[in-house]
This record gives sequence, C-alpha cells and structure tokens, in this order.
Amino acid sequence: MRKGFGFVEVLVSIVILSMVGMALLKFNAFNKHIMQKNMQLFENSMICSPLLYLNNLEKYSAKGQVNLLDITNFQNLDDDDRRFLKTQNFTLFVQEGEKAFLFNDTTEDRYMQAYSVSIKYKDSSANYLLLKEGK
Repeated sequence: MRKGFGFVEVLVSIVILSMVGMALLKFNAFNKHIMQKNMQLFENSMICSPLLYLNNLEKYSAKGQVNLLDITNFQNLDDDDRRFLKTQNFTLFVQEGEKAFLFNDTTEDRYMQAYSVSIKYKDSSANYLLLKEGK
C-alpha cells in the first residue's frame, strides 16, 4: 500500500487548481470593470445634477460648453474651489419637444413643455426628459 499521491494525481490537481484560479481572476477583473463603470456613472450624475435645476437651461445650451463655475451661485468660494468648478466642463444640448395641454380655463391655456436634455461629461453621456410648466 502506498502512502502518498502519484505524479499523475498531483499533476491533475495542479491543473484543476490553476483552472479555478484563472476563473476567479477573470471574474474579479470583470467585477472591477463593472464597478469602475458604475462609479463613473454615479460621479457623472452627481456632478451633472445642478444643470437640471436651472430655470434657463436653454440659455446655457446655446453655448454648448458649460462649466460648473458658470452655473453656481455660491458667494464665498476660495481659489481652489473656483479652480475645481472651472475644470468641470460639460457639453449640453437641449431640444424642445411637444406640448401637452392640460386644460383651458378660457383665460389661458395650461400646458406642460417637454425638453430632451443631453449632457456629456468626460467619456459618458446622460439623457434626461425635462418637463416644465408652459407660460
């Protein structure tokens, strides 16, 4: 009776362990790529969100290129904050959509105006549907 593993048995176990190790490495690389993409999308949505709350979004769309310093209303910013906000550049495109009439009270028409908003920041872009009450 033998008291150990044979050469072929050890070789087969090494091959199996290496295949499992390679599968784990590939799975880890895939997870890392997906996590980086999700973090970039989160960062982009957080940085682009001030643009969606502007009342005159069409004015900034005419320029095309917008930075965060142009749209912020902070009074006491130090130089580092100004420099950071100035480097955050977006490409903004707003397209006017259809009007949805809500009701007519014989004095004026009430409607909602739809806008298609596209914001490009770094390597990704986000599309939004903006609804405003028509005047």
